Amino acid sequence: MTASASKRAALLPLLALVLAAPALAQPRTILPGSQPSQPAPAPVPQAAPTQTAPGPSTLGTTRTPQPAKTIGSDSVTVKSLGAPDMSSIGALYSDSGGLGVEMWQGSDRATAEALLQALPGATRATSLRLLERKLLLSAAQAPGNLMTGAGQSANDLLNIRLAKLSQMGDSAGVVALAKAAGPAAGGAAVDRASADAALLAGDNKAACEKVSSHVGDDLYWLKLQLFCQAVAGETAAASVTLSLLRDQGVDDQTYLAIAAVLTGEQRGKLEKLGALDPVSFAMLKATKRPIPPEVATTAGPAVLAAIATAEGTPSDQRLAAAEAAEAFGALPTDKLVELYAAENFTEAEKASPTTVTAKKNARAAALLYQLSVNQGSPSLRAEYLKRGLELGRDRGLFATASRANLAPLKALAPSSELAGQSGLLIRGLLAAGDIEGARKWAGALGGWRSDKAAAETLTQAWPLLLLAGAVEYEDRAFEAWLATQDAKLRGRRGTLVLGLAQGLGIQVPAARWNAVLGQDAAADETVAGPSALLRLPAAADGKRKAETVALALIALGADGAAKASPAALGPAVAGLGKLGLGADARAVALDAALTRGL
Repeated sequence: MTASASKRAALLPLLALVLAAPALAQPRTILPGSQPSQPAPAPVPQAAPTQTAPGPSTLGTTRTPQPAKTIGSDSVTVKSLGAPDMSSIGALYSDSGGLGVEMWQGSDRATAEALLQALPGATRATSLRLLERKLLLSAAQAPGNLMTGAGQSANDLLNIRLAKLSQMGDSAGVVALAKAAGPAAGGAAVDRASADAALLAGDNKAACEKVSSHVGDDLYWLKLQLFCQAVAGETAAASVTLSLLRDQGVDDQTYLAIAAVLTGEQRGKLEKLGALDPVSFAMLKATKRPIPPEVATTAGPAVLAAIATAEGTPSDQRLAAAEAAEAFGALPTDKLVELYAAENFTEAEKASPTTVTAKKNARAAALLYQLSVNQGSPSLRAEYLKRGLELGRDRGLFATASRANLAPLKALAPSSELAGQSGLLIRGLLAAGDIEGARKWAGALGGWRSDKAAAETLTQAWPLLLLAGAVEYEDRAFEAWLATQDAKLRGRRGTLVLGLAQGLGIQVPAARWNAVLGQDAAADETVAGPSALLRLPAAADGKRKAETVALALIALGADGAAKASPAALGPAVAGLGKLGLGADARAVALDAALTRGL
């Protein structure tokens, strides 16, 4: 017997006692005992992407998609169909924003699995994130037979969807899908997703209730077991579990470092930690040690949201985590606004904001938000809004800044005195999803055409208003806008606008394409999934809705709004439009245009 085997044998009696611990011998549940305090955003109309928590009528409804019944000419034959395929379960239906129970019609099972596994994970592009969320949460008749076949897991698609939602940082989506599946789904994958969501919500009891049924499945449950033992005061048992993990070759240095402190094996500061997963984050909270600053740069969206709402998080760290989490859709915009409003500033800082804003950080964004909200003067409010949006743009958080400042943006009425600032205000309204608000400003600018600033602003904003559906296509408007673009960017930007417009079904004359021909090469634009792009037109023509949506998302990738080539964006937008997803298509087009500085 090897030394390692001898060590494991010696630990087995202790492990048996550990597994019998009362703290873990509790009934299994599928869901955390309470909803997360920082749920990820539910799908909202694309015209208003401000991120909010899901409502009870939208998520978590337990309904099973039913296949069509076939009735013979003489009689009805009733057969025993066996266990239903839990992969068909979902939390969204056609009447609550889903893609429809027949969205996989025409696709085979292997294709569905491959597509779902290849979907991008976390993304800052609101349109792409909401579209992927809609795909993953929609209840739909699973491709192939609805019943489990030989050698086929009944939960395969369900498990993939849960894992992908977790990767996106969508804790609320995980909870909703697990709740819709109910106890019948069972399985380690469903319980793991639910346990992670519970840990991030601070519901340790709900997470620990699942451990006793899964220890031995994989190392995740052994790692969670150590945490549950430690928070239950069973330090000796937690130390045994830590020895087991080391003996099995666990090389997660971040987890091991936190576990050593949690079990009392080591003391002192926790520094230079790597990326935190939900278990490691819950353990770090339990140590009551400060969250190292570097964690915010490596944590995933869901952990960022948990950092932003955790008690004791330093203010500057909380704000930075909240902004990043909101950008990924893991934190409702309202929560970020609440944190902005609660930040304390001295009267001197308010009187001379440049002492704060010069640092170009989250605290600067909070101050500009407060100043814009509390201003009675329209001109001063517009000035602070402009500076706040510019700060967001410079920090790569323009959409987040726009959503956070939507209330003061909407409160600002169009005025000729603000014509010079209106371009950025229109962009902010569009980025926040207020198409009607942007349309009002454009209409006002059109009435001030004698004002040079108003005319220039309207010309610059024209492509965005076109893609948003706020104005009609006109050759002269396109030519006027193109003439204002930097010569080095003219071809690229012209191709982007024409490609997106054509994808949306807008007829573009050949002469307009001639104006950019040979001037639109861009080394930094990509096609994230070439094979997906090549398959996309056939899927759209075949009316395979879920397949088309998945292929579009894969072709564009997580950075699609910022980096995808017009050669990918155009077909993706067109494919979505063909299947009745025009609002989604328009949102993707507008996202891409705004992200690239149009």
